[in-house]
Amino acid sequence: MSRKSLVKFAPLALAALVGTAFADDTSVTLYGILDVGVATIDKSLNASDNFPVTVDNFDPYKSAQVHRLTTMVNGPMSDSRWGLRGQEDLGNGMKAFFWLESGFNLPTGQNNNAALSQVQGANGGGNISADSSLSGQLFSRAANVGLSDASLGSVSFGRNTAPGYDVIGAYDPQKGSQLFSPLGFSGSAGGALGYTEVLRDDNSIKYQNKIENVVIRGLYKFGGIAGNNSAGRGLGLNLGYEADVWGVQAAYQSFKDVLATSGASYTTSTTVGGVTTATVTNPEGIKGTLYDTSGFMLTGRYKWQDLTLKAGYEGYKRKAASDAASAIGGLTEFGYSFTYSTTPGALNNLSSYTGADKKYKLYWFGGDYSFTPDTNLALAYYQLKLDAATDVKDSDQKWISLVLDHNLSKRTDVYAGYDHQTIGGTAFPSSEYPGGVNVLAVGMRHRF
Repeated sequence: MSRKSLVKFAPLALAALVGTAFADDTSVTLYGILDVGVATIDKSLNASDNFPVTVDNFDPYKSAQVHRLTTMVNGPMSDSRWGLRGQEDLGNGMKAFFWLESGFNLPTGQNNNAALSQVQGANGGGNISADSSLSGQLFSRAANVGLSDASLGSVSFGRNTAPGYDVIGAYDPQKGSQLFSPLGFSGSAGGALGYTEVLRDDNSIKYQNKIENVVIRGLYKFGGIAGNNSAGRGLGLNLGYEADVWGVQAAYQSFKDVLATSGASYTTSTTVGGVTTATVTNPEGIKGTLYDTSGFMLTGRYKWQDLTLKAGYEGYKRKAASDAASAIGGLTEFGYSFTYSTTPGALNNLSSYTGADKKYKLYWFGGDYSFTPDTNLALAYYQLKLDAATDVKDSDQKWISLVLDHNLSKRTDVYAGYDHQTIGGTAFPSSEYPGGVNVLAVGMRHRF
């Protein structure tokens, strides 16, 4: 090889050597879950292409519907997703890491976007709609970067999951299923302890560690209002004990000025010559209401041979907002700009809740049994009670669900499940909401 050739080759060889060195210290993993099923709900609105789980069998008001719906459903067991995880070894037990995760609707290929489903549901479409922290963001499920130490734990910065959410998967008898568990369907009950929008927290710092069998998690969420640093601020804590046979977890969370969203279409009427004409003044609207929230969770599990038992309790409140919408002025979230306005029918209006506390209590128990290493049967019971407040009546929702899951391989499983909901309380008399809601579904899930 000539000297000239060596000069040309040297940079390439050096780059290859450096690349090899970094490859030893750095890793990036692409992963995901593809979960799809076919479900029949005996009382339902139309399916939504954008809502993360396509249908809603947990909202008590849906039980007043008279139509049956059979449709393809995204993520009956797990929200379909893809993500990237990476880390770099910094030496001496320390690593840098990142986590990016996006949720999407497998039957349609669209990103999870509950906010858009609310807009569509409120404007004559007759579609399923509910609020969610998964509302159109590119990385809706997680987006953070941080540092970890083998003994000191990890700290991450960005969009982090709430500590209560990290508990649910292992302590829900239905393992956080979106279709067969209110814990998996609703972020409010599924770890946010108040409103689903703070299940995943933007602008947050999160600390995690496990010291032998003791689990510690803490989260702090920054607000973003100039001149009022406490507006929009939040705190989450989790302390638990995890062993092979049993575990117990406790979590507490408190947030100020949580933005709860709902679809909004405003209609005005004009009368000319005795003829009244209704005009929709906000056909593409969504409205936001500010609440303060706080809640506590206590869960436990016990494993005996092939049987695992699980139980839990949550108590959470939706309270009057700490700050008036008029003082905050406006917020931008989920791609929508919410602005305080006194004009009736104002686009994307922002308001603050000022009523009495809305108090929720959720109990659950159940478990699963593995007949073989590949076949598992899970049975669960849930009860959610809403105490009476000044603007709402009491309600009592109960669910029982059964799921049979069979692994075809380490990455692929098929399942069948049934869920039955009953509704009671003075807000839901049996004459108007008879018989409850029944859901039957089959599906498959693949992990990569």
